Amino acid sequence: MILIDGHVHLRRCFDPQVFLTAAAANMEQAARRLGVAEAVDRVLCLTDMPDEAGFERLRDLEPTGAGDWQSRPAEDGRSLWLSASGQRPLLVVAGRQIVTAERLEVLALGTPCPIRDGQLITHTLREVHRQEALPVLPWGFGKWIGRRGRVVHELLSDAAAPSFWLGDTANRLHHGPRPGLLRRAAREKRPILPGSDPLAWPSEVTRVGRYGASYPGRLHPEQPATELIRRLRGQPEHLQPYGQGERLWRFVVNQVISQFVKQPVPGSR
Repeated sequence: MILIDGHVHLRRCFDPQVFLTAAAANMEQAARRLGVAEAVDRVLCLTDMPDEAGFERLRDLEPTGAGDWQSRPAEDGRSLWLSASGQRPLLVVAGRQIVTAERLEVLALGTPCPIRDGQLITHTLREVHRQEALPVLPWGFGKWIGRRGRVVHELLSDAAAPSFWLGDTANRLHHGPRPGLLRRAAREKRPILPGSDPLAWPSEVTRVGRYGASYPGRLHPEQPATELIRRLRGQPEHLQPYGQGERLWRFVVNQVISQFVKQPVPGSR
C-alpha cells in the first residue's frame, strides 16, 4: 500500500525535523486506521512555491542530534528518501506550485524544475506535461468561484485542453457541502488527489500527512517518483481518500488568520 499526501509545503517558518516527524506520525496513524501499518510506502508530494525551496532544504538536511532525519536522493532525481531511527522511511517527491495568468494555482507533481508563473493556464499545463509531471488544480477557499471558476469549468468541458487532475485539501470544511467542481469531477469519474496543504504559519507544521489517499502496491526504491506518476496516470481509479477536512472553529480561525498572514504572490517581486 502507498499513502500519498498530494499537496505539501515545507514553509519557511517550518523546522524540517519537526515537519518530518509530524508527517511520519500522521501517516502512521492513517496506516493503522487502514490496517496496513506494516507494509506501506509513505509519500509527501512537495508543491514548492518560489520562496520555499523545500526540496533543496530536505536534500541538504544535516542532522544535528541522535534520531534526526537524514536524506538520500533516489536515482530518478525527482525524489528523496528520508530516514530516522525509530521511524518508518518517508519518500519526498519534488514538485512545484505555479500561479497562472488567470490567477489559478497549478501543482506540478514530480518535477524539481521551476515553471514560470504568469502564463496562460493551458500553457502551464502543457509545460507540466512536457516535464513528465502530473498537473493538479487544487481547491482553495474562494478560488473556484466567479471568473476563475468559469475557467476551470471550461477546461473540464474542453476535450482539446491538456489533461489535469483536481485537488482536494484538508483546509476545506469537513461538514460543509462539497464544492461544485469537485462534485462534477466525481460525477464524471475524473481523478481527485487529496492533500494536507499546510498553511503559512508555524503551528501548521504538524498538519502535514494528515490528509491524502491510499493506493495499492509498493514503489521502486530508486525510481519511486517516476513510477508513482506513471501509475497514477494509468490507474487513478484505485485512489482512496483518507483523513478529513477542518472542523468549523478551526476553519473560521484559519480564514481569519489568512487575512493577516498573506501568502507571497509569485511573480510579483
